[in-house]
Amino acid sequence: MSKRKKKSSGFGLFVVGTLLVVGVAFAAYYGISVLHWGVTPPKQKPRVTITPKPVVTTQQTIYLYLIKRDKRGFHLGRTPVATKETGSALDAALTALLATNKQGGLSAGLIPEGTKLLSPVQVKHGVATANLSQEFVDNFSGGTEQEAATVNSIAHTLVSNSSGKVHSVQILVEGKKVESLGGHFVLTDPVSADSAILRPGSLN
Repeated sequence: MSKRKKKSSGFGLFVVGTLLVVGVAFAAYYGISVLHWGVTPPKQKPRVTITPKPVVTTQQTIYLYLIKRDKRGFHLGRTPVATKETGSALDAALTALLATNKQGGLSAGLIPEGTKLLSPVQVKHGVATANLSQEFVDNFSGGTEQEAATVNSIAHTLVSNSSGKVHSVQILVEGKKVESLGGHFVLTDPVSADSAILRPGSLN
């Protein structure tokens, strides 16, 4: 009788041990798979969405003094122009005026071909300084009337776009004063806008 009890008790221990092993294995599997014991999932980097900023272009209205013609003849007339030129109104206006030498029409020869603005227009004590390239003098080939129209178109354009801050214009060429554009008007001193040149027939 004692031998049978030993066998049955040994078998029972085997069964209990097996169940314990299975239980531990199941608990470990359940904990790892379901409860994620000891497992730290990798952190995902937040997605960053970059929205491009819209390009804003500002447009301003400037006033150029260009050659006009009516029944009484030719004269300089105030012409509103919309431009996207950056910088001050004076720089935008003078740059646009210089660009008219590339256009057709009555004002095509108003500014000598190739003339460029070399530096921003400076204003001091009511005088605007316009520093132009050498082409302004080298490519000028007009007479007295052409010279008067060219100088006054620059002077009137800068005065008109200055909001009252400019009363006269000092024209420089390559940063230096020049005696004259075509030999008829002195440019060593600041030039005041001549209202006479605006009258119809003044360029006849």
